[in-house]
Amino acid sequence: MPCAACQQQPPAYLHFWASADYVSPLPELLHRWKHLRQTAYHSVFTWLMQHNPPAWLPECDADCVLAMPISRQRRLLRGFNQCDELANWITQRYTIPVLPSKNVIRRHKVAQSTLNRAERQQNIQGIFLPTESVKNRKILIVDDICTTKSTISELASSLHQSGATAVYAWVVACN
Repeated sequence: MPCAACQQQPPAYLHFWASADYVSPLPELLHRWKHLRQTAYHSVFTWLMQHNPPAWLPECDADCVLAMPISRQRRLLRGFNQCDELANWITQRYTIPVLPSKNVIRRHKVAQSTLNRAERQQNIQGIFLPTESVKNRKILIVDDICTTKSTISELASSLHQSGATAVYAWVVACN
């Protein structure tokens, strides 16, 4: 049953799933993978997803999986988008095709991780610009970490406004 807040204002996604709680040692491992480019940690996160997938995944009938987009500037800084790797793993495991993240432009703004809850909700508004390719699609968003659901909610809303028929979200870990 949805929480009281979701009952009053339903989210733009139909289902949300976190494969793990965001507790030690995950924050440190994620930092090493995401910011220090220690790519071996990719297997830790896919292992968590493999061993605790969403119960609703077979029934959602997603047309495609979309890695949480990052801005061009952030991609240049990091050298990669770790969520692309998660999306590729989902494609290999579940044969759901990847919707390339170039189909959703993400404007560059202050990193969400540096902001409090209220600032995150404001910072993320209007940040995503989906292309026509999302129209009439059932999209599974994949992300590494979720703290407030602000980013996932904004992306799901943007996808719906651009014509997606259903949006689901699967993250490795959540607070």
